[in-house]
Amino acid sequence: MLSELLIVCFFFVTPVQAGALASHISTTATPKNFDNKTALFIDEELTKISTTCLSGKDHEEITGNILKDEMARTFNLFLGFEAVDVIGLMELRLVLGFSPSVPWKHLKTVSLEELEAAPTIEDYYEMIEPISYRHDPENGWNLEKNLAPVIAFLDNRFPAIRTAFRKHFEEQIGRLEGKIDRAAVDYMIQQYYVIHSLVLEKTRGLWGETEECKSKRPKKNSCRGKNTW
Repeated sequence: MLSELLIVCFFFVTPVQAGALASHISTTATPKNFDNKTALFIDEELTKISTTCLSGKDHEEITGNILKDEMARTFNLFLGFEAVDVIGLMELRLVLGFSPSVPWKHLKTVSLEELEAAPTIEDYYEMIEPISYRHDPENGWNLEKNLAPVIAFLDNRFPAIRTAFRKHFEEQIGRLEGKIDRAAVDYMIQQYYVIHSLVLEKTRGLWGETEECKSKRPKKNSCRGKNTW
């Protein structure tokens, strides 16, 4: 329980510490003041996803066809949310000009002294990257090899997820006039949280199955004891 509390504190405290080291950027973004065209795209495309029901076969494909039906659905509760997080972080890294690869690393609290000593802007970003506890290599649910199939599935089936992150980040980075410093990194991480909350809201039904989707599931074959979709 204590370790979980420390992880939660990390996500809320570290960005604040980072912001104390960089000059303040007054421009903020909320869903209400997105560029109208971008906001319309995000709302329309992600709303389509929010009404989508994944089949048992879909869930099996997401696991790389390692797990079957109900077991796959259970595993994907963890794997799916992590894949959405990583897609967003990949796009954030790209727009900042960093390596798009999101490393698996142990989560730890970063001190102000460590942040001040970061030799490059990318090193600074690495210290405060908003990675979830699921991306820690000691997390027993998500092995690195399990993440690639679900990201490939989402990019193929729901490309709007990646595009929503990209459009928002490109719009926001444009406000910084090409200057990528610590303040810019702090600001763009704030924007990750803004767009991530919207994407998460529209995609959570893929993993935490809605009652409507449950009602659409075909009846199990009494002879075989498994779903047909």
